[in-house]
Amino acid sequence: MTKYFAFAAAFLLALPAFAVRTALPVTFASHAGTTISLSGCDLVNGNAFLNNGPTVLLVRNTGASPVTLTIRTNDIVDGDLIVPNRTVSIPVSTAASPIEMLGTFLTDIYNQIDGTVFLDCSAALSIAVLAIQ
Repeated sequence: MTKYFAFAAAFLLALPAFAVRTALPVTFASHAGTTISLSGCDLVNGNAFLNNGPTVLLVRNTGASPVTLTIRTNDIVDGDLIVPNRTVSIPVSTAASPIEMLGTFLTDIYNQIDGTVFLDCSAALSIAVLAIQ
């Protein structure tokens, strides 16, 4: 028994420390109207949002250049073919196009084991995001 415990302890110590992703709040659409409030991206730890399938993201880029969002996948097809992460270039927001909308996110492709989708931003200061269901 102690042999297995020692192995497990050594294995766990060898694992890299994973940062906890910053949760993006999910706003629920309503017939009465919903006030939206976009949140900043966490450049260091990344973000995560709960996904039920028809979730969409609203994204605003107030920076001077496009920003890349990476939406992490969690799917393998045909036993060994890893579905690549989705990368999206978010253009600079303008008066004519102030917000980009992304989605929906199929749960079997994008959801992590905890039911969230992982999102990484290439620049944190200029990006604001909101998940809507």
